[in-house]
Amino acid sequence: MDENGTDQALRRRAAQLTEAIDGDGPGRPPLAEVLADTPARRPVDRGVRTALAPGLAAAGIVVVALAIVLSGFTRGPVVPVASSPVASSQPPTSSPTAATATSTATATPPLDSRALVITRAPSLVAVRWAPDGKTFALLDESGFADHAVIHFFSREGGSLGDVSGRDLAWIDAERYVVLQWPDPTEQIQGRAFIGQVGRTALTQIPGTYGEGPIGSGRGEIALPLANSSEYVLWSNGQLSQPRAGRPVAWSNDGQKLAVLHVNAKTLRAWPEVVGLSGARLAAAESLDCSVIGLAVVFSPDGLDVAISDCVAGAGTLPFILSLATSKPLSLGDRPVNSMAWANDQRLYTVSSDPGSSLTEWGIDGQAVAIASQTADGVSVSSTGIVAVTQGSTNSIAFLDSPSEPIRLAASQFVAPVWSPVGTVAVVICYLPDDSTEAFLITP
Repeated sequence: MDENGTDQALRRRAAQLTEAIDGDGPGRPPLAEVLADTPARRPVDRGVRTALAPGLAAAGIVVVALAIVLSGFTRGPVVPVASSPVASSQPPTSSPTAATATSTATATPPLDSRALVITRAPSLVAVRWAPDGKTFALLDESGFADHAVIHFFSREGGSLGDVSGRDLAWIDAERYVVLQWPDPTEQIQGRAFIGQVGRTALTQIPGTYGEGPIGSGRGEIALPLANSSEYVLWSNGQLSQPRAGRPVAWSNDGQKLAVLHVNAKTLRAWPEVVGLSGARLAAAESLDCSVIGLAVVFSPDGLDVAISDCVAGAGTLPFILSLATSKPLSLGDRPVNSMAWANDQRLYTVSSDPGSSLTEWGIDGQAVAIASQTADGVSVSSTGIVAVTQGSTNSIAFLDSPSEPIRLAASQFVAPVWSPVGTVAVVICYLPDDSTEAFLITP
């Protein structure tokens, strides 16, 4: 694949962590060398949550890259109010200064009226929809630790204010957990805080954490521990005891959590699925997965897990892991660039080969015959809309839909990230000047 700006934020972060990581132990190559030998992933890959060396003893991180939306108009200030009562053993922190890192550059007009330009910003990397789909948070990695910003928006694209932070997971429709690095010289150990949309006061959660918190959508937050290959579960103000693995995905019902068990020396891992108590529900210790760029996605019913980059015996990638049998089933023999569940029985994948096509698979591991469709990435809404990105035509097509493709003014962009209710989606584009631009789309 061609080298481009897609991995710049990832590689910048890895370079900042190299010194701390390389002193971990014998036998493991420096992280910089590992990344240097890893093919750059195209911009469309930023639409999938992926994991990078989550078990490193000095810095396990989960790289999240979903599509995003920003505001193109002037933000109103967030008025500080009293902190809402949230459970914590720590006193509330002082109200942080509202972040104001959004670019004022003029946004590029879209080529389609169904795509609303929201804004242009230095480095948009991820969006986090609130569980009710009425609000979302946008991650802007314009700097590492102390300069990263999170922007909040209504479903219609209206600004709801900013907060400093590098990662975020929703507790419920209004509250969230945000990770910050208050000390700009400390690049490994983050602090977790509980916040509420429209308020600037934050309440600290005890402990230090690494990147990659993920929320169940029903109150639980899985927090990777800093300097560890473990995580804790936060729920109703309580923290569990540390548990093995690095969390990467929740099932839709919030009852199952996929974690990776990583070999810090080889940067390989095997997946496990656990319940809220931490008890094992399924595992595939025979799988050998490369954690760099790995994507893990539950089927809508939570009974199967798609895994993008693993090898088991004579099998190849990707795989479907059945929770009923714990048996991994290989799908084809090509690396996967993007994947999404069509429904409980069908999985879409797009290979990383140039000029690749959309492929549909059954849970039996057999390809399903569908019309040929050139694709760079794919995503599916909760209502069943299948969106396929096509960089060659600067467009987003909709499978089995009478709607014409949506044209964008850029050739590199992620697959749409749908709201939980599936009525609107967000697309982020990567521009030649190395900035980013976000669109709100309604098919």
